Amino acid sequence: MKLTTKEPENKPVEGQTYFNTKERRFYKYKEGKWREPMGIEIYTDGATSSNGLVGAYGGWAYIVLENGMKIASGADYVKPATNNICELLAILNACKFIEPNLKEFDSVTIYSDSAYVINCIHQKWYRKWQANGWITSQKKFVKNRPLWKELIPFFEDPRFKWVKVKAHNGNFWNEEVDKMAVKAKEKNEGNSN
Repeated sequence: MKLTTKEPENKPVEGQTYFNTKERRFYKYKEGKWREPMGIEIYTDGATSSNGLVGAYGGWAYIVLENGMKIASGADYVKPATNNICELLAILNACKFIEPNLKEFDSVTIYSDSAYVINCIHQKWYRKWQANGWITSQKKFVKNRPLWKELIPFFEDPRFKWVKVKAHNGNFWNEEVDKMAVKAKEKNEGNSN
């Protein structure tokens, strides 16, 4: 079956799929209507103690939902850490977990409360960084470059959609993943090495 990038003008065929480039979403023709396939949702978060200081440590976590039901999760601690490192690791580990299980027309929506990460994706900062030899507009080296480099294939994969959520705003799954990241961070308090 051929993939198209705009809604077909002719009468669609049951099961036909197209990718809307503006929305970055796949649609499937089913039961006489274009429908967005039920996809995977992933909530991610990072947490740190003493962010920006020597000896800072943190945790990251993700929760995977399919059709609204939790099907998997992951979390770990990080030392040394910054808040941005923990946010990036949460997303990277979630993407690495789900990617091998995706089919061509599956969709994944990743939710993060990190404006830093979501703005980078939506405003394509990473493309400017690459073009400028990984130098920021302030003429400084991009921090956490190895993590950004690993994430770029996921940013460019049309199966992934990126959504900013407000932190601590009553979103059940965002609150749950925050608790997991804090718990992972607290595991590190017993590890002084």
